[in-house]
Amino acid sequence: MNWIKILTEIDSGGQSRVIANILETNPNEISSVLECMQCNNATVAWRAAWVIDNFARNNPDKVMPVFDVLTNILVTTPHHGVRRHITRILCDVDPAMIEDGRVVDCCIR
Repeated sequence: MNWIKILTEIDSGGQSRVIANILETNPNEISSVLECMQCNNATVAWRAAWVIDNFARNNPDKVMPVFDVLTNILVTTPHHGVRRHITRILCDVDPAMIEDGRVVDCCIR
């Protein structure tokens, strides 16, 4: 799938949820969307995070395997929208699972 094109064309929360549903039936695409979250284009990165956030709301168990990737994106991204969506995802995670002090440091900053 051409995720850059798909993410560029999102213009509503409903579309974001529809795309998140695509990930439910195509979980092998999650890594591609995570890569888009690291894109230099702020709009693409933010919309990718939006899709993953919507996906995580219905599939928290499927996000746990990529928890380390989300943590790394959180602490390295320059995009505030991406940080906002990742921290929203982390709100649904048992705090005992968050062992990376960088997450706490990022949230405090």
